[in-house]
Amino acid sequence: MTAARALSQLPYDVQEEVTTYLPSGDLFSLALASKYLAELAIRALYSHVSLHSRYPQSPGPLIDLRPNATLRMRQFSFLSALSRRPEYARLIRSIAFEFTDPRISQCVGDWIVPEELVWRAFAKCERVTSIDIKAPATHRVIPPDRPLFPNLRRARIEGFFQEATLDCILHTSPVLQELHFMPQTAEFDNDVGMNALPWHNPSPSPTLDPFLQRTVFAGALPSLCILQVDSPYQITSGAFQLFLGHISPHIQILNLTADLFSHGENALDEAALRLLLDETHWPQLTHLIIRGIAPTLLSPYFIATLRRSCPRLIYIGDANNQMII
Repeated sequence: MTAARALSQLPYDVQEEVTTYLPSGDLFSLALASKYLAELAIRALYSHVSLHSRYPQSPGPLIDLRPNATLRMRQFSFLSALSRRPEYARLIRSIAFEFTDPRISQCVGDWIVPEELVWRAFAKCERVTSIDIKAPATHRVIPPDRPLFPNLRRARIEGFFQEATLDCILHTSPVLQELHFMPQTAEFDNDVGMNALPWHNPSPSPTLDPFLQRTVFAGALPSLCILQVDSPYQITSGAFQLFLGHISPHIQILNLTADLFSHGENALDEAALRLLLDETHWPQLTHLIIRGIAPTLLSPYFIATLRRSCPRLIYIGDANNQMII
């Protein structure tokens, strides 16, 4: 009995588990063994789409002198494959995608990836549960024209987005449980005349405040359990306090940085934490991590008061992610 035939006789869930341990090169070889194994390999290859500089291809013998061009080439190839075989979209479970500035080209024959086609392709991927999306600060990525990712559970967001882009990505799924804002994540300032909302005020620099406020007014993120914010200077304390009050009934892990708030506001010290957390009851909060704050800045009285507001709190992490209580 050949190895390929022996694999095909295993239970299908076992076959899929085996493919999760194979690198891309081995999956390509598996696809050449037989038609049946080709379908199995394709399911594994398309289950996790990594088109992001954070997840480069396996290093080869040669150094890539044009990484952005190579990334755009891979993205264009993915969109072409999905256009030819739209049924592959139902196989995708996670997407890591980085938009690049099309004005920055490294050669004459560089690839151009139309942003409208990217969003249109993502709209077909209704079974995606995890995303990692990055947008450049030097270019305004065209926003999607429809809600995306109805089954999303985990999201990592980085970069600068036009208004309503994050709404289409993060507000659609009622089961989003984990949200991570990477450093320097915000919305570009748009004309008030484009979307005149009662809580929309123009500001001199990109900020996350409008998105946080729209989330509260829309009643979005009803299942959010884990929130990590690494975006220094892109949030004001008022908007963040409003947002925390909205998610406080179900949040379990809150991971923040001490320099969270915009320029001109104090760092996230005990006084700021008191305003953010003391006035709200946190029935599910178990872990509070404040990176960049010294343990001596949190008094025993404040910790005792915090534990009354958070009856399930078992962990407060300091600057070195070490336990205070």
